[in-house]
Amino acid sequence: MFDGPSLWRVQAAEALGLDSDQLIAAMSPGPAFPGVLHSLEAAFESNTSMIIDLGAGTGGVSEWMRLATGAAVYALEPEDGACQAAGRAFPELHVVQGRAAAAPFPDGTADAVVMSGVTSLMRDLAPEIAEVGRLLTPTGPFAIADLFSVSDVSSYSAPNVFRSAEDLTRILQGGGFTVIDAGFGEPDPDASWADAAQAVDEWIDSHCADRPGYAEWKDDRRHLRRHIESGTLLGGCIIARRTVQR
Repeated sequence: MFDGPSLWRVQAAEALGLDSDQLIAAMSPGPAFPGVLHSLEAAFESNTSMIIDLGAGTGGVSEWMRLATGAAVYALEPEDGACQAAGRAFPELHVVQGRAAAAPFPDGTADAVVMSGVTSLMRDLAPEIAEVGRLLTPTGPFAIADLFSVSDVSSYSAPNVFRSAEDLTRILQGGGFTVIDAGFGEPDPDASWADAAQAVDEWIDSHCADRPGYAEWKDDRRHLRRHIESGTLLGGCIIARRTVQR
């Protein structure tokens, strides 16, 4: 269901003449953005030269990190439409098609690995966490941005898994990582970010309602909005590093 809507987003952004921060916001309309992204940025060392964004979607977060850090950012995404959209919107990104559990990069090459809006779409994170461990340098941070349950109990609402911070911490520990920092806040994005995303959504409603996949895309948007408005979710980020063996 993501291929068509990914291309619609970049078509909308082009038609609306969006660029710079507005284009980034339009391509990655994440909850609690851009505040969460500033928290992610704080985890990167000053000498960070390579970042891998696993499950990068249409590339907005990858582009934001590229501009914020000056690092080479590799946006890894399995869906063809999303890869096309990311490459079209952000030509300076290194867009790579592939799966987060089998990334086509050598061992220990990433100064940092990011997963934004990805963990809430996965029931089993073990393969991806193992892959992150393979990709990272020994001291590189693993940064996760997503929606989290406000309680200490994870909730499941297909296709989403809204994990609690406690559950995700335990999962990371089981994969050999220690959480070193975490921050959470209201899930709504800043007004300027929300305005750009809304303009794109309205363009899609006006121009794509008769296209295959539109109804599924619309239902998914409503589903996510219901959960955000319920008050049971927080936007946030968790930063982890490999557990030091003693």
